[in-house]
Amino acid sequence: MVATDNGWLMPHKEVCHPHLFHFMEFFHRCSATYDIPTSHFSRAELLLIEPTDIQRYFALQAYNDPDYNINPPVSHWPIFCSATNLESIKNTLSFCTSHRTVPWCNGQGNPTKSAEVNDIIKEVRKFEVHSEGCPSSAKHPLRGNEFVKSLQLLRAQPGFDCKHKYPSLQLWQHTLIDRLDDCAHFEIDDPRGHAQFEFALKTKVRWSKNIMEERCCPDQVCAYVFLLFSSPVYVHFLTQILFHTVTHMSSLGPWTQRPVCFSTWECAWRSACALHLFTPDADAKAPNRLKSNHRNNLDGHVLHVEEF
Repeated sequence: MVATDNGWLMPHKEVCHPHLFHFMEFFHRCSATYDIPTSHFSRAELLLIEPTDIQRYFALQAYNDPDYNINPPVSHWPIFCSATNLESIKNTLSFCTSHRTVPWCNGQGNPTKSAEVNDIIKEVRKFEVHSEGCPSSAKHPLRGNEFVKSLQLLRAQPGFDCKHKYPSLQLWQHTLIDRLDDCAHFEIDDPRGHAQFEFALKTKVRWSKNIMEERCCPDQVCAYVFLLFSSPVYVHFLTQILFHTVTHMSSLGPWTQRPVCFSTWECAWRSACALHLFTPDADAKAPNRLKSNHRNNLDGHVLHVEEF
């Protein structure tokens, strides 16, 4: 957080700043440009923002014109930005305001919590319902056969990452019904032995953004228990998790050393300072790189391949 006037601290959140600075450039009529890593705004500057300013900015995003007109004859259509994106921008702007918990009333409060801002979002969503807005980018849930095919296509690629690491990551996510972001943050000592089933492991999904209390993240059984109930195809793929885990842990130091018969190239991508289950080092941004690399490989080797 950045210290400013009267002891007020401008909230700092990396994902919010690009939207905030882009809006402030619009607010100041593009008379200034701001360097995202170093710039900040005082409380007095942010208090000058009114709902009409945000409404015009949203109109620029959705209609490509801050002074748009949707009345007959219609000359503008919200085809440049979806209502969901506008809500995301609204939340990022709200995070940086000095009165973010106070609704806008009588010229005071959080300007994003106002009728003008909410009305334009509802207006854009109505156009989308009538198929007259921004094309939908929603994706259908991954089907079972598509999931198996994605694993097959990844394992057909050369190299340890595509052949073992990314399929293991997907299986971990699939078994725990988890988000990819949560799976990327699992640490090497999170999986533990199960007291009742020797063939199973258990772990806590404590990285989830929906977890607010410890009692909401009890131990969950990992993929190995499903070996008893899976089809032969799934058994073949689920054993990949065990292969990746043992390969990874065999390269992490004396406390995890045990007889393994994997070749040295399979462990070469790991370093002795590894912290997370699927990432190569203890860097705080390693999980983000993992997610980005996984997505790039999924796009290049699976989603955009004719066979898929």
